Formats: sequence, structure tokens, C-alpha cells
Amino acid sequence: MRTKTDHRFIVDVPSDQVLATLLAVERAPEWSPAHLDVRVASRDPQGRPLRVYATVAPTGRSDRQVIEYEYSPGRIAWTVIESGAGGGGGGWFEVEDLDSGGTEIWYHNELYLPIPMPGIVLKRTLTRIVDEAVHNLARLIRRSAGYPTGTFRVPVEYQQQTYDDAADQQGYAPQQYEEQRPNPFARRYPIEGIG
Repeated sequence: MRTKTDHRFIVDVPSDQVLATLLAVERAPEWSPAHLDVRVASRDPQGRPLRVYATVAPTGRSDRQVIEYEYSPGRIAWTVIESGAGGGGGGWFEVEDLDSGGTEIWYHNELYLPIPMPGIVLKRTLTRIVDEAVHNLARLIRRSAGYPTGTFRVPVEYQQQTYDDAADQQGYAPQQYEEQRPNPFARRYPIEGIG
């Protein structure tokens, strides 16, 4: 099962301070309920994380992962390159200065689970986790920059899609696939056939 989430939110903190907080990946357990432990294995010449070891539990089952980071102006991207449970994923943060003086943050996250899980269960679980993570991250950014943690605007835009690999390989849009996929809980025999 695969899921993608996108959150856009605005904090009234300059982008350089936002990036500094996002680059402190070892602090992820402070804002992300899915991260249990994060350790930086290597850094680039600018001191940014390149390879990270993380213990995560997005659906309650613990998984140890090796994550690699890539950087471009205003963007921090990561990819899971190894997973003890066979999962994977990746994502990115894009940071953009606003004319109003704040910063817009676009948080994109993808999760691949090796085990089948009902889409509705996965969607509800990840919605709760990612919503909590976004709120906690906004508070951490403000706190790290020395601002009061009271107000911020979230979300500007929110999207979540849940679909599995079969839908992606067949080229179905998530909504089309949901309509065409047979219901696994539907009765497989007529009511009068029950003895």
C-alpha cells in the first residue's frame, strides 16, 4: 500500500531559520509522532545531513530505516534506501519566502508499506499522524526562532491520496481505482445460500 500526503502551511519566521530547524533532523522525534529515534551518520561539507538512521513507527509497527538526503535551493529531499520491514518512501520540504515576511512550507511525504492494509485505516492513521506532525513542526520552528508558539496558519492547502501499487501500474487515478476495486468485505454468496 502506498500513500502520499501534501501539506502547505505558513509560519511567520524567516526562511533561513525555517531551514535551520528542518536541517536538525535529529530533532524529528520532537515534532513527528512516527519518529522514535533519528541519528545522523554522515554530513556534507556544509554540515547538512547526508545519511541518517531512523527508527519509525508510522502504523504502530517499528521499522529501522536508512535515509539519504539531497539538497537544492529552498528544498530538502529524502529517500528511504533501506528498511528492515521492507517499506520505503521519501519526501521533501520546499521553503519559500512570502512578501508578507513569513515563509510558506510545502511538506510532501510518501510512504510505501510492504503489507496490505485497508486504505481507510491507513488514510485515517496517517492523517492523524501527519496533521499532528505539521502542528508540532510549526511550533518547533517558532520556538527555535525565539517566537511565541501561539499562532500560525495551517493548512493553506491539504491533500491526501491513498492507493496501492496495482492502481499505479495500471494507470488508474486513485478515485477511478477506488470505484473499480472489488469490495473485500462484500458477500461472496447470495443471502439465501447461508445455511
